[in-house]
Amino acid sequence: MRSRRVAVIANTSRPGVAAAVRALASSLAAPGTELLATGNLAEARRAVYRAVTAGFEVVLFAGGDGTLTLGLSLLAEACRTRAVPAVGILPLGTGNAFAHAFGVRPGPEGAREQLDRARDPGHRLRRFRPVQAAGVWAPFCGVGVDARLIEDEAATSAQLDRLGGLGRLIGHRGRYALAIATRSLPQLVMKGRTQVQLRNLGSPAQRIDPEGREVGELVPAGEVLWQGTCTMAAAASIPCFGFGLRMFQYADRRVDRFHLRASDAGLLEIVRNTRAAFAGRYTSDHVHDFLADRVELRMTPAAAFEAGGESLGALDKVEVTLGPELQVVAP
Repeated sequence: MRSRRVAVIANTSRPGVAAAVRALASSLAAPGTELLATGNLAEARRAVYRAVTAGFEVVLFAGGDGTLTLGLSLLAEACRTRAVPAVGILPLGTGNAFAHAFGVRPGPEGAREQLDRARDPGHRLRRFRPVQAAGVWAPFCGVGVDARLIEDEAATSAQLDRLGGLGRLIGHRGRYALAIATRSLPQLVMKGRTQVQLRNLGSPAQRIDPEGREVGELVPAGEVLWQGTCTMAAAASIPCFGFGLRMFQYADRRVDRFHLRASDAGLLEIVRNTRAAFAGRYTSDHVHDFLADRVELRMTPAAAFEAGGESLGALDKVEVTLGPELQVVAP
């Protein structure tokens, strides 16, 4: 039985990705596998079109959640009249929420394992439905503290790295917690929080109570699910946010719904529950959870919105829908 044909799309302008790709040279040289190196958006678009039109059965993106989000969105663009190939991540980024959610080991060894799975015609592929927002396919998206964390964690890590050995002792979770406490939340306090309205536009939505139970009557299309002063409002089709943070513990409950979460929790509550959030146990009367497939978020004033770790700029309205079912390479 022949191996699957695999295209690997890697942004080799990033030193860490380039070094990892060099370490994977022997695996990438296997028959039926092609490395498509990119350095900018135009090259990434050409690489995706090349992978689709050449008939590769699997497309692997080398990087983290932002790389995956860009790749999925370019695939949506390239596959309007074609079947979408199976996808996967070579987890060489920083956040790696998608890899964490699917049990893919980060780093070069995890990437090598992924290449073996992708080529193996007997390896069973898994299902995944992205969320869609502003034309982007992503595993998660949202407004509020999560959008701020993208820039804040990078800035915090850069500061720690300048400390040398002491800074390197602080792992990803510690850096995430520091970014929340020292940057993201103080910014929310100083600039104020956004007013957000969540309205159901799709199939009847289901409320989830703080105990994880489905409660109340289904909320029909057109009805407001929640509105208020918002610390975070986000949707996800995987349980994980960055660095293993299990913010969306109900994302796996139904294949036809994403987990929609809004929080009006204050500064102290969020800091106090950081550990519980990593473990997927953060619930509160200030956290409002729903299962939905199409919603509208209205923000007053306009606020930073992110999808899969990539900023989409300041938006005052965005529609989030559940995307098509994709096949994913994973353990």
